[in-house]
Amino acid sequence: MTKARRMSARRNRILLATGLLVLAGCASAPGVSRARGGGYLDDARLVGTLFEGAVALLEGGKATDMDVLRRQLEGQDRPPFPRLSLPSADRRKRSPAELYEASKHGVLVVGVLCGCETCKGKRGPVASGFVLAADGVVVTNYHVVDQNNKLAMAVMTYEGQVFPVTAVLAADEANDIAILQVDAPPLEPLPLATGAPVGTSVTVISHPSKALYTLSEGIVSRRFLKHRDGRAVPKLAITADFGRGSSGAPVLNEFGAVVGMVEATHSIYCDKDEG
Repeated sequence: MTKARRMSARRNRILLATGLLVLAGCASAPGVSRARGGGYLDDARLVGTLFEGAVALLEGGKATDMDVLRRQLEGQDRPPFPRLSLPSADRRKRSPAELYEASKHGVLVVGVLCGCETCKGKRGPVASGFVLAADGVVVTNYHVVDQNNKLAMAVMTYEGQVFPVTAVLAADEANDIAILQVDAPPLEPLPLATGAPVGTSVTVISHPSKALYTLSEGIVSRRFLKHRDGRAVPKLAITADFGRGSSGAPVLNEFGAVVGMVEATHSIYCDKDEG
């Protein structure tokens, strides 16, 4: 952000339009209840639970090596895509509080263990994701998986249960989507929906700067095409706040259905010389 030359600023939140429909054609967590003091989240303890669980899964041979996941991300040696049973969206509009309570169990914290020599096995980035199907099929961004010098990935539920990412089932780099398999008992999926015209009210549940399960509200402010790798990819821009750590989070409509996924922020600044 410029200092002297900045006159005003606004942030466009760039999201994935639901290209998910195209692609979709554990370790226990002791002490998590204590990390929730009467409904208050203890972020430090919960993030610790995520990475302690990820290390235990890796050491127990239950987590897939990150090099294998990245090869699958690029289309090599992927397992067959499973037949999915997707939930239907409710047709009752919900308040933000109702949306949060109904959807938080389908939102995941995604953790990646570092693998470089100086930080091997230590905490890495935290991102967001959500459950697509109850049998452990989950979604996050392509760029969340596409990282160098990492050991393994794990996800954590709202209840503090940690499960390993075992495979990449499908991926699209242009749309920044990765569909993953996790080894977990039945999870709570979020429904999908198509169509989010400009002005649609939306809610995001994500983990900006490791502030876990943060809710923000806004509207769809525009629909546009982003050209990448020779393709015109449909995107949404929204006014709901999010930040680093929100990648892969679901964007929900008033019925609690996923209409997009957080991809990136893009800051636009007004410059007096450029108008």
